[in-house]
Order: sequence, then structure tokens, then C-alpha cells
Amino acid sequence: MVLKALMEVLRKESANEKETSVQQLFILEHFKTELAERITNKAIKERIEFLYDTIGADPIIVAEAVKFAIDLPEEVSINEMTLYPTAQL
Repeated sequence: MVLKALMEVLRKESANEKETSVQQLFILEHFKTELAERITNKAIKERIEFLYDTIGADPIIVAEAVKFAIDLPEEVSINEMTLYPTAQL
């Protein structure tokens, strides 16, 4: 919630100053990353690996979403984007 509020303040200040500024908040869930490799607690590591194997999505999707947001014209802003695998529903 605090991060959303901060992003909104930055957006409003940027608009008031009539300057181009890009702030985007990406909320990511269950994308296959190297996170499980760094976890030392065996039970947590197994749970993360299970989630990745069953519903984890390819992280290239995140890169494509970031590229989409960056490539938008200056007069368009994305304030927040939530990405999650459809299987997570």
C-alpha cells in the first residue's frame, strides 16, 4: 500500500511539473526464477519448486510486459501492472 501511494505522488508531481517521468509498479507472482536455488530451508524450497513446476510461468513474459510499458508514447502512462500465471487463479 505504501509503495502504491509513493507511485501516485511521483505521478502527480511529474504531471504538475509538466515533465516526462516514467514510474511503473509491477506486481509479479509465481514466475520461474532462480529464487528456489537460493533458499536454504528445505521445506520452503520444495514448496517454491512445486509451485514453479505446476503453475510457474516463463519470466520472458515479465520482460515483454516491461518492454510494452516502456514503448508506450509519452502521453500515456501505466501506473500499475499485475502479472500472474492464469493457472494461479
